[in-house]
Amino acid sequence: MLDAAQGNAVIARDAGGWASAATVEQVYGHVDVHDPVFTAALEQVWGTQP
Repeated sequence: MLDAAQGNAVIARDAGGWASAATVEQVYGHVDVHDPVFTAALEQVWGTQP
């Protein structure tokens, strides 16, 4: 949701029903979400990478 809100934690907070924008940033915010190395690591851990 934070990605869909283009990094705007207030929009993500409101859309997700969280109590604070700080929680969204601390728990769900990953600045490297579009990093191909980070994505590949997640896919490997989740078992979605061949």
